[in-house]
Amino acid sequence: TVTATDNIPVVAKIGETPYTTLEAALNAAKAGDTVAIVVAGNYELKNNYVEEGAYRLPDNFTLKGIVDGVVVTNGPTIRANNLTIDNVDFNNPVQKNYQSGLVFYLTGDSVIKNSDIYGYWGASYYSVVTGKLLVDNCTFDTQVYGLHIAEGNADVTVKNSVIAGWNTYGSDIRVTFTGCTFKDN
Repeated sequence: TVTATDNIPVVAKIGETPYTTLEAALNAAKAGDTVAIVVAGNYELKNNYVEEGAYRLPDNFTLKGIVDGVVVTNGPTIRANNLTIDNVDFNNPVQKNYQSGLVFYLTGDSVIKNSDIYGYWGASYYSVVTGKLLVDNCTFDTQVYGLHIAEGNADVTVKNSVIAGWNTYGSDIRVTFTGCTFKDN
């Protein structure tokens, strides 16, 4: 247990349990937990372009930035069932093909809100959704693919967001855009 007397900065919490790294909090999370990032800054997670290397988050999991300025770097891949991401930005400026800010494999009902996602090749390149996805008040910015849902059977609702490049390969992806701005499409 980390306490204030240890002089180790707490960056994330699950309930009242503090963690000194985001990775440690993600590794400790259980179904239904919220990892609250309490300090602004850049948090590097390993880049796992392939699904097999994805961070497998527990069911009904929330990743929430309690303060503005929380940025996850290096383009992680996340696999989850019923995921909520709120006020957490993702940025991967590596200028190589297939580098994304965030790649996700989602099932169930998931939400991404109040977040900015940037990647050189794609903000969210080759993501997969089965179920429902709500994207609200987000920016997907990139040089090639902004919001790219490649596969799945999903109902996707995108509201109040800015998207530089929308693309899907999936024939079973149903999308509704409301109050969105498209740029460089």
